[in-house]
Amino acid sequence: MEKDDEVFTRYHNDFSLCNAKLSEHYGPVKFERNDRNLPDLDEISSEQVNLFLPFVLNDFEYDKKDAEKPLEVFTFQQIVGYVETSVELGIAELKKLSHLKN
Repeated sequence: MEKDDEVFTRYHNDFSLCNAKLSEHYGPVKFERNDRNLPDLDEISSEQVNLFLPFVLNDFEYDKKDAEKPLEVFTFQQIVGYVETSVELGIAELKKLSHLKN
């Protein structure tokens, strides 16, 4: 990717289209901003997270036509598989943590 700008552009375009496709597939992102005190993490402060959140939310504003455009690098089935596997792994880790606390 470092040697071929076109590959970077195609990857970036696919990820941009994925937001539209995934929102159509799973339903729109519903994000309620509660002013909770976020803890600082080792890598990033709560202030940095709060400053970054508007950019994340902006990524999920899309033209409905984007959901119909073809991906160039990935297949949609690959993306759905990746998302669902990530969710399953995340749930498994959370269950482990909840057992540690009990």
